[in-house]
This record gives sequence, structure tokens and C-alpha cells, in this order.
Amino acid sequence: MSKKIIYILILSIFALSSCEKVIDVDLKDAEPKIVVEGQITSEEGVNLVSLTKTSNFYSSESAEKIVGAIVEVSDELGNIFTLDEVSPEDSLGLYNNKDLAVISNHKYKLRVDTGTEVLESFSETSSPVKIDSISIEVNDFGSKNEDGDGSEELHYKITTYFLDNAEEANFYRLRLIINGEYMSGFYIVEDRFFNGNTIPYNFNGIALEDQDEVWIELMGIDEANYNYFYTLQRLIGNGQDITPGNPPTNIEGNAIGIFGASTFDSMIKVFHIEE
Repeated sequence: MSKKIIYILILSIFALSSCEKVIDVDLKDAEPKIVVEGQITSEEGVNLVSLTKTSNFYSSESAEKIVGAIVEVSDELGNIFTLDEVSPEDSLGLYNNKDLAVISNHKYKLRVDTGTEVLESFSETSSPVKIDSISIEVNDFGSKNEDGDGSEELHYKITTYFLDNAEEANFYRLRLIINGEYMSGFYIVEDRFFNGNTIPYNFNGIALEDQDEVWIELMGIDEANYNYFYTLQRLIGNGQDITPGNPPTNIEGNAIGIFGASTFDSMIKVFHIEE
């Protein structure tokens, strides 16, 4: 994997990256809290912890970056990894370790010392899961072109296939990237109806052009992370069964957000329009 791709992954790996922030969902914001957004993966160096302090979970403009914190990840074998602050200055509040890669079926602990608060969180990795293949086909619906000529612009269904592990309960998060740009949204699935079988996950209504590069990331996440992203998915989708509020956190201390240790796989497919 190239250094450019790794850099893009590092800056985009967690859920609340800039392309996914939503500012019109009114979440609980009675008092300023520390917001932790952390993801460590089985891909070496693809890990990032973001620390901010804000009065609104989705307030990107007013978020105060927390610098100078001590950020450590430890595992059940006693290994301790220090995450250093990312430079340049526009990356304030971001912490990374270029050598850290998680191991499958291990427990990990995040410890953050901001100088005024000590926060902890725990996450456990599952067995590794690999993407088998990616297929692309025309959707059964289209949309009119912007020029108003009545013609329809083709949209596509992108399906990724991966085999679920029958020996454990699994939860997954997927990311779709087109030509290096992450598609907004939270894409998750559990294996309740697929246990031990191949899971076909669909991204529908995607506009593509010839030679577009379709890149899919697959992360095996734990149940706490699944519940967190599920809540965000429902909030953004205006789900009727979710009352607006901060998503469930696994951060211990005066903070909100999420920390996850996950397996990681990715696959790239170049799209070609059939002649």
C-alpha cells in the first residue's frame, strides 16, 4: 500500500471525518465535554485518535483541539504504544503511531491524559475477515440530468462480498471511496442473518464514470462500536425509533465519543463501462 494511500486512510479512518459531520441534528450539549474519536486497526500505522472539546457533539467550527495530551494504547500482552501528535499545525488534536497494528482476538485499552482529565476505553478485535470480491451493476432507477433534457443518468449498485466467521458474533463497518473521496454516511451490518455465510453488502445509487476507482474498506468492529454507528446512522436517516441525544459511548470519564480496535481489509476495483 502506498504512502499516499496510508496517509489518506489515517486522516479519514474514523466515523466523524469532515465529510460525515452533520450539523442539523440537535444532540445533547448541556456542558462542554471532551470528544474522543479513536480507531486502531490491523493495518500498520492506520490508527488515529482525535481529541477535541466542544459544547455540541457535531460542532466542527467551535471545536477546541486538545493538544499536549498523553495518549497510549496497551494490549493484554503488556505492550504499550504511545500515539504522538500529528503535524502540521492544521492537524492539531490528532494522535497517531506509525508502528501500531492490532492483532486479531485481542483486547486493547486506550488511556488519555489531557492534564485535567484521565479517560479510558476498551475494545476487542474479532477474527480477520477479507473482502472476496466487488461487483458493479446498473441500478434499476436513474435520475434526470441537470440540463433538464429528460434523459436519465445511470446510477450503479456496488456490492462487496465477504465471508462471515460462523464461530463468533460479528459486526462490520464499511467505507466506500470513489477516486480517493470518501462517501458520506455510516455503513454497518451485523451477522445475525448471515452467520457463517457470505455477506453481500450493497451501496446503492452511486454515480460512476468510466475508469473511476472504486475502493472499499472493511472493518470488523465490536458491539459497542456497532451500537454507536447504528445510532448515528438512525439519527442521520431521521429514524423514528431514535430520540436525539449523544450516541452511546464506550469512553470512561467526562467524555463522549468512541474508541475501537478493528481488523481491516480493503480492495480496489477500476470501473469500466461496458460497450
